[in-house]
Amino acid sequence: MGNSMPGPLLEICLPKDDEVPAEAPAAPPLPRPARLDDQAARADFEQKFANGLRLIKFGRNGASQRRVFSLVDAARRTFTWRPMPGEKSQPRMTPRKVYALTDIKRVRTALEPDPKNPTHGGTEALRKGLHPSHAGRAFVLDMADGRTLDLVARSDAEASEYVRGLRLLVADAVAKE
Repeated sequence: MGNSMPGPLLEICLPKDDEVPAEAPAAPPLPRPARLDDQAARADFEQKFANGLRLIKFGRNGASQRRVFSLVDAARRTFTWRPMPGEKSQPRMTPRKVYALTDIKRVRTALEPDPKNPTHGGTEALRKGLHPSHAGRAFVLDMADGRTLDLVARSDAEASEYVRGLRLLVADAVAKE
């Protein structure tokens, strides 16, 4: 998969449509992809993550930004994000946050209940900014500091792969502590 992406990522973040019911039934979670060897799956995903995952990151206010998430250290135990190549961004006054994989308390799909509001899925930011029909593409990293990283992949299958891969990497990092 080269450095170019087919079509803009932002097309998956459509504004909410008045024709979509506010309480649309959530689709069932995607089945776990068939893999016989979790270590091979972990290594394959770790390489993808090291090369950079192209995602949309939602802020607390529901605004979305296209970002590249990648592992940043030689031991591949920390990650950060940056704007996609060619995107304009505001100069930062503070360094970009770097998280350890062990800072991730939980990786969940946007279809799973929100711990802060169990009657709804995802997070408040995703509910504000993501069209309900794209919930299968979204997932959430619940961080140890109480914050969440609200992310959207290009497809349901890609999101499922990323959720599974992140769960494997986090479990491996926690086991090595």
